[in-house]
Amino acid sequence: MNTGHFEIQQNGNLIVFRPEGGFSLPQTKTYAAQFEAQVAKLEGPSWGLLSVYGETASADPGVQQRVWNQLNWCLEHGCDYIGFVVTNEYQERLVEEVSKNLPFKDVKIFQDEQQGLDWITQKLAS
Repeated sequence: MNTGHFEIQQNGNLIVFRPEGGFSLPQTKTYAAQFEAQVAKLEGPSWGLLSVYGETASADPGVQQRVWNQLNWCLEHGCDYIGFVVTNEYQERLVEEVSKNLPFKDVKIFQDEQQGLDWITQKLAS
């Protein structure tokens, strides 16, 4: 599995996460620490997350629980909306599995990044 890397961008109360390559559990924990530090800078009680998965984004089997924990952390820290942009069926199944039963105001999966950005921007504005 290729070593994964990621980028975290913030635009107002929107966090955009872009993982690429393969992620192991230690890499996921590194991401979580950086992500939580970024979220601490947000102003206001409500924010959204758009995860944009690159074509090679994948994860070791043990990572799924850690991703669920991270999404639950987001929910507990004011994330109301979460969108996922996926490029293949594996990614779509993974995000469906890790996001089910988490009571965000809305969760949506996209194949097009601009549609995801438009959707979450509209949700945060309403």
